[in-house]
Amino acid sequence: MATVQVLCPNGRRQNVKITPNTKLLQVLEEVCKKQGFLPPEDFNLIHGRKTLDVTLSVRFANLPNNCKLELVKSEKSRVEQEVVIALQLENGERLQGSFSPTISLWELLLHWETSSDSLSSGQLTSTDPSTAPPTHPVL
Repeated sequence: MATVQVLCPNGRRQNVKITPNTKLLQVLEEVCKKQGFLPPEDFNLIHGRKTLDVTLSVRFANLPNNCKLELVKSEKSRVEQEVVIALQLENGERLQGSFSPTISLWELLLHWETSSDSLSSGQLTSTDPSTAPPTHPVL
């Protein structure tokens, strides 16, 4: 298990154990919690002169092993934004829409079933009673 060292605004250094699949947001939140910098949405991580995308995992952030990061106050706070979600059906139809990131998969399927322009109304959440136990066609 590797570690990264994070230099905090108060001059202290915080070591964080990471794996390649650890999200940078997890590193940021752990450092903010341990050092008392709240809320974590007001801070960013910097490597060199580059602000890191905290949605990436360590593997995809192109960070070297045992790297040193810096915790800095961000110019604006991170806020939850809508995400675009697309669903490709077996018949070739593609459903796409903007949703809150907190929406569940079941709510997505219900939304697309009830929309007026969907050709698959009632097919996304219906069950097949001929099998035991009943199976959902999409899930």
